[in-house]
Amino acid sequence: MNDKTWKTALWDTSWEELYEGKFSKEGICSFSKTNGATLEIPFGDLSKTRVLMTTGRYVEGISSRRYDYLFGIAQDGTRFVLCNVLSNGVGESLPGSTHETLRAPTVLEARGEFDPSSPMLSAQFDIDFLIDWLGVDYHPIHKGNTYTFDYDNGRLSLPLLVSSKACVEIRAGIDRPKNNSSGVSTSYYCRVCIEYPYGKSLDEIWRTDLWKLQSLFAFCFGTYPEVTSAKVRQKREDGWIRVYRSFANTNRVAKLSSHPPIQLHQLGRDGLLKLAQNWFALTGDEQHAAEMLTSLLGSWNMPLDLELLAATTMFESLLRANRPPLYDKEALGELIEPIIASANDEIRERVKGLLGMLKTPSYYQLLKEAYEEAKPWSQRLLPRWSKFRDEQYALRIGGAHGIESNENPYLRIDHYYAQITLAYFILMKRLGLPAEAIDGFEESNFLNVARWEITRRYAISPSSRRGKRPRRTRDTSNKKRFRNKRHYSCDEER
Repeated sequence: MNDKTWKTALWDTSWEELYEGKFSKEGICSFSKTNGATLEIPFGDLSKTRVLMTTGRYVEGISSRRYDYLFGIAQDGTRFVLCNVLSNGVGESLPGSTHETLRAPTVLEARGEFDPSSPMLSAQFDIDFLIDWLGVDYHPIHKGNTYTFDYDNGRLSLPLLVSSKACVEIRAGIDRPKNNSSGVSTSYYCRVCIEYPYGKSLDEIWRTDLWKLQSLFAFCFGTYPEVTSAKVRQKREDGWIRVYRSFANTNRVAKLSSHPPIQLHQLGRDGLLKLAQNWFALTGDEQHAAEMLTSLLGSWNMPLDLELLAATTMFESLLRANRPPLYDKEALGELIEPIIASANDEIRERVKGLLGMLKTPSYYQLLKEAYEEAKPWSQRLLPRWSKFRDEQYALRIGGAHGIESNENPYLRIDHYYAQITLAYFILMKRLGLPAEAIDGFEESNFLNVARWEITRRYAISPSSRRGKRPRRTRDTSNKKRFRNKRHYSCDEER
């Protein structure tokens, strides 16, 4: 979403108050994709004057004054709604005058009046890199001086999710030509469209479906994509409401890689539908781990140790997800009760807590299972698995307990990327991707340098292949030549 500033509009706390105009104030609203919306009211305010005239008393508290919605209308009839608004406070400017600044994460813009709290029946999102990943390339028919655009051949539709609650698909096609002073222009659109039979609130759409779509495409692209534009509709016959919403994880990649980790031609239409349905079906820790994995593909600026901790947490969450305990409550009680009973009173609770951890597998066991689950790709990535396992175990224990690490920083970098790569292998298998697609991941440009460094670090040495250290050999080619040679000391030479 691009930054934008609108013309001066009249603002108030509801459409009714706005039309009455008693406490309405003029202000300029601007939007930044990283900082959200800012409403500047240079003369007057929406918070203090209203309360003073209604109650005769206004108290400035420590916490900011909050509004669920603020409503605005511009001179050309455009309607605006700011959602979840916080005031920065009312200040005094000129004698008898005030000014106020308000901030909000979301701006809604439409040509007609609408209720922002009503559910939405339709949503459309333009997501960065999607058209490049699809490989859509349309060229008009050229004969002489004539260019013909076939709108039917230029259309594309790919279903992503079909259920009783929502229908999600990718739609692509050619926009209608536009005339301007420089000539006639046309563009190719590609967007994700969602239809809701029973409606859904905007916040719910953003927190569930859109975030899942972004994480799904990040998994395919190898980088976290931006939502370049969004619009929703409350009724089929209504006009679209444009949505401007801030987000922190901004993308800094200028262009999608020519060989992303998951390529559409290896999935096919049915494979993409299966992948999307399985992705939306993820629940619990597995869903949390998948979202953590794709968020690591964004542009977060974090210290190396924090990045490694985030990757380790993601990887462990993925390995522990959706698995039953090793012991049920009764069996575990029978196992640990004698030990707890014999423990000293001062450490009994501590012993009970430690023994309770037996119901889940140890981290060491999880690493072993991860290696087995990710075969044969884990074998090719980490030929010397035992060395990686031991080092990863030490790094995890040190990070969990806040122990200062004296390890080479390149070791931590390799383990950061190795866990992301292993998580890819495991998730691709769990999501039902064919072996051809996973093999394609190995041939992709995604983390190719990092994966090469990891494999080089954990390559099996020649001595390890033979199972014993090589014997030392001496060069005896000149032995006979020096056998009868007389050696003189310094004294003899003198």
